[in-house]
Amino acid sequence: MGRRADATDKHVGKRARMRRLLLEMTQEQLAGQLGLTFQQLQKYEKGLNRVSASRLLEMSRALRVPIQFFFDGLPAKKLSPLATTTSPLKSLCLILLPHPRALRLPARSSGSELPSFAVASSSW
Repeated sequence: MGRRADATDKHVGKRARMRRLLLEMTQEQLAGQLGLTFQQLQKYEKGLNRVSASRLLEMSRALRVPIQFFFDGLPAKKLSPLATTTSPLKSLCLILLPHPRALRLPARSSGSELPSFAVASSSW
Protein backbone atom coordinates (compact mmCIF):
# COMPACT_ATOMS: atom_id res chain seq x y z
CA MET A 1 0.00 0.00 0.00
CA GLY A 2 1.35 3.44 -0.95
CA ARG A 3 2.07 6.28 1.39
CA ARG A 4 -0.65 8.77 2.15
CA ALA A 5 -0.56 12.19 0.54
CA ASP A 6 1.33 14.76 2.62
CA ALA A 7 2.09 18.51 2.62
CA THR A 8 4.35 18.16 -0.44
CA ASP A 9 1.55 16.45 -2.38
CA LYS A 10 -0.80 19.30 -1.44
CA HIS A 11 1.77 21.86 -2.58
CA VAL A 12 2.23 20.09 -5.93
CA GLY A 13 -1.54 19.95 -6.37
CA LYS A 14 -1.97 23.65 -5.59
CA ARG A 15 0.73 24.57 -8.11
CA ALA A 16 -0.92 22.39 -10.77
CA ARG A 17 -4.30 24.01 -10.11
CA MET A 18 -2.81 27.52 -10.18
CA ARG A 19 -1.15 26.86 -13.53
CA ARG A 20 -4.28 25.24 -15.00
CA LEU A 21 -6.38 28.25 -14.02
CA LEU A 22 -3.79 30.64 -15.41
CA LEU A 23 -4.04 28.82 -18.74
CA GLU A 24 -7.84 29.07 -18.48
CA MET A 25 -8.20 25.29 -18.71
CA THR A 26 -11.04 23.41 -17.09
CA GLN A 27 -10.45 20.30 -15.04
CA GLU A 28 -12.20 18.36 -17.78
CA GLN A 29 -9.81 19.70 -20.44
CA LEU A 30 -6.65 18.90 -18.50
CA ALA A 31 -7.99 15.55 -17.33
CA GLY A 32 -8.78 14.67 -20.96
CA GLN A 33 -5.20 15.45 -22.01
CA LEU A 34 -3.91 13.26 -19.18
CA GLY A 35 -6.36 10.41 -19.76
CA LEU A 36 -7.99 10.90 -16.35
CA THR A 37 -11.43 11.68 -15.02
CA PHE A 38 -11.89 15.20 -13.75
CA GLN A 39 -12.55 13.68 -10.32
CA GLN A 40 -9.08 12.11 -10.26
CA LEU A 41 -7.51 15.41 -11.32
CA GLN A 42 -9.49 17.14 -8.58
CA LYS A 43 -8.01 14.73 -6.02
CA TYR A 44 -4.50 15.53 -7.30
CA GLU A 45 -5.16 19.27 -7.12
CA LYS A 46 -6.47 19.01 -3.56
CA GLY A 47 -3.50 16.89 -2.54
CA LEU A 48 -5.71 13.96 -1.56
CA ASN A 49 -3.93 11.57 -3.96
CA ARG A 50 -0.24 11.41 -4.76
CA VAL A 51 0.92 12.19 -8.28
CA SER A 52 3.29 9.56 -9.69
CA ALA A 53 6.50 10.60 -11.41
CA SER A 54 5.21 9.61 -14.85
CA ARG A 55 1.92 11.47 -14.29
CA LEU A 56 3.83 14.54 -13.09
CA LEU A 57 5.85 14.47 -16.31
CA GLU A 58 2.64 14.30 -18.36
CA MET A 59 1.15 17.12 -16.30
CA SER A 60 4.22 19.32 -16.79
CA ARG A 61 3.96 18.84 -20.55
CA ALA A 62 0.22 19.55 -20.63
CA LEU A 63 0.66 22.68 -18.48
CA ARG A 64 3.83 23.73 -20.37
CA VAL A 65 6.07 24.11 -17.31
CA PRO A 66 9.22 22.30 -16.15
CA ILE A 67 8.72 19.69 -13.43
CA GLN A 68 10.58 21.94 -10.97
CA PHE A 69 7.65 24.38 -11.21
CA PHE A 70 5.50 22.09 -9.05
CA PHE A 71 8.08 22.17 -6.25
CA ASP A 72 8.90 25.89 -6.30
CA GLY A 73 8.07 27.51 -2.99
CA LEU A 74 8.37 24.37 -0.88
CA PRO A 75 9.99 24.99 2.50
CA ALA A 76 13.73 24.27 2.34
CA LYS A 77 13.43 21.40 4.85
CA LYS A 78 11.21 19.53 2.35
CA LEU A 79 13.74 19.83 -0.50
CA SER A 80 16.68 17.58 -1.18
CA PRO A 81 20.04 19.21 -0.38
CA LEU A 82 20.85 18.79 -4.08
CA ALA A 83 17.73 20.64 -5.23
CA THR A 84 18.33 24.01 -6.77
CA THR A 85 16.40 26.96 -5.51
CA THR A 86 14.47 29.16 -7.86
CA SER A 87 14.39 32.90 -7.37
CA PRO A 88 10.95 34.51 -7.02
CA LEU A 89 11.51 36.36 -10.32
CA LYS A 90 12.34 33.15 -12.19
CA SER A 91 9.31 31.46 -10.66
CA LEU A 92 7.09 34.35 -11.78
CA CYS A 93 8.52 34.12 -15.30
CA LEU A 94 7.84 30.38 -15.38
CA ILE A 95 4.24 31.13 -14.47
CA LEU A 96 3.61 34.07 -16.81
CA LEU A 97 5.76 33.68 -19.91
CA PRO A 98 4.35 30.36 -21.15
CA HIS A 99 0.86 31.89 -20.86
CA PRO A 100 -0.91 31.81 -24.25
CA ARG A 101 -1.47 35.58 -24.13
CA ALA A 102 2.13 36.46 -23.31
CA LEU A 103 4.29 37.70 -26.15
CA ARG A 104 7.66 36.11 -26.72
CA LEU A 105 10.83 37.94 -25.76
CA PRO A 106 13.21 38.73 -28.59
CA ALA A 107 15.98 36.16 -29.00
CA ARG A 108 18.65 38.82 -28.44
CA SER A 109 18.47 42.28 -26.96
CA SER A 110 20.65 45.12 -28.14
CA GLY A 111 23.01 46.70 -25.66
CA SER A 112 22.44 46.70 -21.93
CA GLU A 113 18.76 47.59 -21.98
CA LEU A 114 16.38 45.31 -20.21
CA PRO A 115 14.16 43.23 -22.49
CA SER A 116 10.52 44.18 -22.26
CA PHE A 117 7.44 42.08 -22.72
CA ALA A 118 3.77 42.85 -23.04
CA VAL A 119 0.64 40.95 -22.34
CA ALA A 120 -2.14 41.04 -24.91
CA SER A 121 -4.83 41.38 -22.25
CA SER A 122 -4.73 42.88 -18.80
CA SER A 123 -7.79 40.92 -17.67
CA TRP A 124 -5.67 38.66 -15.48
